[in-house]
Amino acid sequence: DPLLKFASGNPVKGDYSRLINPSYNFDSAFGVNYTVDVTRPKGQKICISSMADGTPFDLKRTYRVAVNAYRANGGGELITRGAGISHDELKSRVLDATELDLRYYLMKAIERKGMISPVVTRNWRFVPEDIVDAAIPRDRHRLFA
Repeated sequence: DPLLKFASGNPVKGDYSRLINPSYNFDSAFGVNYTVDVTRPKGQKICISSMADGTPFDLKRTYRVAVNAYRANGGGELITRGAGISHDELKSRVLDATELDLRYYLMKAIERKGMISPVVTRNWRFVPEDIVDAAIPRDRHRLFA
């Protein structure tokens, strides 16, 4: 089975490898360690093991998170449809916003520091490994053959 969800299409037209979910909707969370279990049912695939610093994650606690404007406005429906939070409730949860986009802040950081060195954190992964390790090459071939 594929790891990603592919749309059905006509291979003659070259559209057999389009994804059901656009790649810009593939988000990841920073600050928490978690797994994505591909064998679990929809809505139960994510398991947060801890905060990035190793402290326990508390499901009963409210956490403040930063998201881009697209997500904060319900873009991609990951928060609205995925988490079941209405647009009205989502708007009431926004604590602060800026008219400037993420590119602006990244540009300013580069100007200030002269150079930035991104670091891969590896704070999340797909499990179980045997299924994922077999699916990745098949999906890669289907997308990029």
